[in-house]
Amino acid sequence: MLKKEMVFLKFENQYYIVFNDSIHHLGRIRFNITHEIGHILLGHVDAIPFYRKSEFDSETNEQETQANIFARDLLMPSAILTALEVHTPEKISTLCNISVQSAQIRAKRMEILYHNFQLHPLERTVTEQFLSILMKEICENKLPPEA
Repeated sequence: MLKKEMVFLKFENQYYIVFNDSIHHLGRIRFNITHEIGHILLGHVDAIPFYRKSEFDSETNEQETQANIFARDLLMPSAILTALEVHTPEKISTLCNISVQSAQIRAKRMEILYHNFQLHPLERTVTEQFLSILMKEICENKLPPEA
């Protein structure tokens, strides 16, 4: 039985993400899979496999930090959270379909960003591209704005 949450492997020029199927929280699975895809896209493929044990592995080494940032920014983009004025871990978790634990980590980082938020040109592009979609979702009551 796999005791860790997830690992990626390369075998005969193919990448495989293997995960512990005893984990049933979809948000956690989504974050972990995105984290492992981050390792592959960031070129961490020649490193010794690192078995992911929790969402706090970022303190372990630089590649784990980079993969966590990749997953965080892809699944919980700061520009979108800011545009929707989503601040709490519960709202982030619901909106982004990730675990409350990951949302708490993101919310803590967003507190810093909210006070000093200067939209980077790439963040402005993301916001502009998705704002009409997000507004449609809000108007259809799929994504209620935070009170």
